Amino acid sequence: PLLQKWQALKDNDPTLFPVLECISNICVAFGFQFERFAKPIFDRSIRLMESVLVGTARHNQDNKLELPNKEFLICSVDMLSRLCVALKHKMEPLVSQSNLMPLLYEACKETEPDYVKSCFALIGDLSRCAFSCVAPYV
Repeated sequence: PLLQKWQALKDNDPTLFPVLECISNICVAFGFQFERFAKPIFDRSIRLMESVLVGTARHNQDNKLELPNKEFLICSVDMLSRLCVALKHKMEPLVSQSNLMPLLYEACKETEPDYVKSCFALIGDLSRCAFSCVAPYV
């Protein structure tokens, strides 16, 4: 039921915040057993990050455009950190086959300390579980 609710919510629905937080806690509790659920959650977290970063860039070019809710960035980055904690080295294939590192690089340019803090925490987690993906960006 929880994953069905998560799947039913749109990417811009603020109800997604508590659902993602709940899933992230379950993820850590399950550890490696969470692997079978990881790919769609990883992919959606990447999509949320990308949406916020692209929306912010568009807003910066044309301030008439609505600024995206950057809480989606924090929630998705925090979810990815929890996946790192749970999956450890099993996270590396997901990271290597994604655009996470370029997105994370862009997200680290944010000026809001909370966003940057979450991004650097994720870099630290990725350094432990997928260092070969992080190394080119260090």
